[in-house]
Amino acid sequence: MKFTAYTYRIGKSKISTTRFLLYLAITFVALGFILKLLNDKMPLFENIEVITYYPFILGFIFYCTSFVYQYFDYERLEHEKIGHLELNDEGIIVNHEDTIKYEQLADIDIQAGTYHGQKTPAMFPQSPSPTHRTGLENKIRISSNTIRYDLNFGLENEYHLDSFYLTLFKLIVIDKFKNISTKKIMNLIPSQFKNSPEYKAFVVKLIQEKRLNCTDGLLLHVYKTDKEAQELRKKYCG
Repeated sequence: MKFTAYTYRIGKSKISTTRFLLYLAITFVALGFILKLLNDKMPLFENIEVITYYPFILGFIFYCTSFVYQYFDYERLEHEKIGHLELNDEGIIVNHEDTIKYEQLADIDIQAGTYHGQKTPAMFPQSPSPTHRTGLENKIRISSNTIRYDLNFGLENEYHLDSFYLTLFKLIVIDKFKNISTKKIMNLIPSQFKNSPEYKAFVVKLIQEKRLNCTDGLLLHVYKTDKEAQELRKKYCG
């Protein structure tokens, strides 16, 4: 069981091509209105409608282009690849050399769920934006009594994300994060595994070891009926 990914230093967001096209559209439309307004105040051209026609048309073209291009555009972030992350059976390895054994972990926090090319809902006409993610903003914070890492790591595709979720889930249910608070560990479990037999067995184990109180444990176990809840309480809560 092993998961690997590159880590990155993340900087500021850059203007995307979609946004650049949108701002061009706004600029040309504003220019058309300004020319018309100035001509109304102090007439300079008899054919002002013809003159303002061009910036309005250019603005419309750039706007339509930005609206279409958002479906192919990616977010842009300043970033630099700085290292490597690995989760395996023994511990968490940073940059191929710094290993934190699971029994040494004092805390862990994970915010993950995006991968390169992941599609986001398109914005409606008023504000086109890129619809593909970079996948670089996933975060993991790990610490022991002697060291702490705050890392951004990249996920290359949906399979890479699924692999991360599966590795994390397996590590949790075989109790590798035993030193971390039960509440935090349960919150780390990806939602797609919360109906699996392995998850339910893990919840039962926590109840039996008194690491999770019976009421909370049964709620996490996701029973379907009150009768099932009563049977579970009788069986595991004694």
